[in-house]
Amino acid sequence: VAILLDLNLGAQRSVDVEQLVRSLLFFPVHSPDGGIRPVIAVGWTLDYEMYFYLCMTIVIGLFARHRFLAIGTMMGVIYVIARATLDSRLDWVVNGGLACEFLLGFLAAICFRDLVRSGLLIAAALLICWIMLPDFRLLHPYGAGFDRALSWGMLSFVVVLGSACLERRMPIGPIPLLDRLGDASYSLYLIHVPAFALVRLILNWAGLELDAVTSAGILLLGAVCLAVILHRLIEKPLTTMLQKLRPFARLRRPLNRSFPN
Repeated sequence: VAILLDLNLGAQRSVDVEQLVRSLLFFPVHSPDGGIRPVIAVGWTLDYEMYFYLCMTIVIGLFARHRFLAIGTMMGVIYVIARATLDSRLDWVVNGGLACEFLLGFLAAICFRDLVRSGLLIAAALLICWIMLPDFRLLHPYGAGFDRALSWGMLSFVVVLGSACLERRMPIGPIPLLDRLGDASYSLYLIHVPAFALVRLILNWAGLELDAVTSAGILLLGAVCLAVILHRLIEKPLTTMLQKLRPFARLRRPLNRSFPN
């Protein structure tokens, strides 16, 4: 709709059929400068997410009993391939180490119930962070270099795994508001850029001149409210409908939260 009405809401101002189809299928859409630029700008991370799902399919499907070793091996393979000369059309897959950061998250998920293994992993990650410490100032947190996975990625791994282990020792009861916001987080991820632009248009139309902090707060609140509405009216009903269809209904299983290794 934004494209048809020529509205600048964080999407492309114009798009061809190939670009639209590739965006919908999560195939990388390369911009003239070599970056990934699908119809919805933030969708570039979904390409990496789909790549991560492919990696996890291999790990879970072929190495179910040796997930820990399989993930470590896969990280090593990705690192070696990333250091090799690649076709530019494949470089997005392994370059930047983003896939390894996804794999670190899965590693935390299957290990956080084992405090000994978690402690060893946190110690190893902190050691890597210490080795990479001289490069931290040179590596932007949003950078695409593979070394980011060994610096900011490892640091994030320590925070996530450490927090998960701490929560097991100090259980926190459910907080309904945060649960609802968490449910709407994917919608927030998809809608936040257009939402910011839309709220900004409304503020400009109303002629309001606000300071930076107040403006940022209103933008954030507006994006969250729109995300919750999108989740309740579109995402949740659509997901429920799809889950009832074959073959999805046949493949559904109760969620296993134990993450057996």
